[in-house]
Amino acid sequence: MANYTWITKTYHHTSLNEILATIEELGYEVNRSASSEFQIVATRQVNPEDEFRSRVRFLASWHDQTKGLIRLEVTSDEPMLLPRTKCRLCKEDLQQAFPAQS
Repeated sequence: MANYTWITKTYHHTSLNEILATIEELGYEVNRSASSEFQIVATRQVNPEDEFRSRVRFLASWHDQTKGLIRLEVTSDEPMLLPRTKCRLCKEDLQQAFPAQS
């Protein structure tokens, strides 16, 4: 299973909704029934041409709301050790939009 996790910073400490539009622009389908102001759950659709045809799952939740820190997680059922998994490519796209907090 491929899994990437990092912490990013937001400037709105009350809701995760500010990142919602960006996630949708990157091609993720937000699961509105599982999402709230405290977490966002989304998936990226399977491309039939991909070798593993894995669905990439995305989760954003508060790491420390008082500091505006959000924990982002990207997972798929692809083998983690493969060099260019769909999960890794999605993580790289997401990290451009939501850089890791240093």
